[in-house]
Amino acid sequence: MSQKVQASMSLAEVRKIMKTVDYLNRDELREVIWDATPKQVLEVVIPVGYEKRAEELKGQLDEGKIVRFVVEGEGGGSWDLQMKKGKLVVEPAGTREPDVTMTSKSEVFMNMARGKQRGMTAYMTGKVKIKGELTLAMRLQPILLG
Repeated sequence: MSQKVQASMSLAEVRKIMKTVDYLNRDELREVIWDATPKQVLEVVIPVGYEKRAEELKGQLDEGKIVRFVVEGEGGGSWDLQMKKGKLVVEPAGTREPDVTMTSKSEVFMNMARGKQRGMTAYMTGKVKIKGELTLAMRLQPILLG
């Protein structure tokens, strides 16, 4: 079992841990990130997971498309996820209009990351709001953790 991510860790420390995690072992992944923050999940966990599974995930997100995550509440913020030259990049939300925006409370976002809540179920029950290209949001499921 890998070391667990703690909310107090720097992004560099989280990246070091996540490089050792088997992303195909969902139980291990969920246990490692259980105490992570939305920022750690979005800026490190998801991009490292994409790097490790790039061949399998290729084509899930078109180059230049912007997916904005708005996480409300504790540890929240806004982040843009997009492909740049074949690499998944996550950075604080910019000024360019996103192709799709997904908004949820921090608790809901983290429950999806931990596998306690399915993304589609969260959307259907109104816990996640989606504005823009719904099909793009649906194609993200393999890239995201839950």
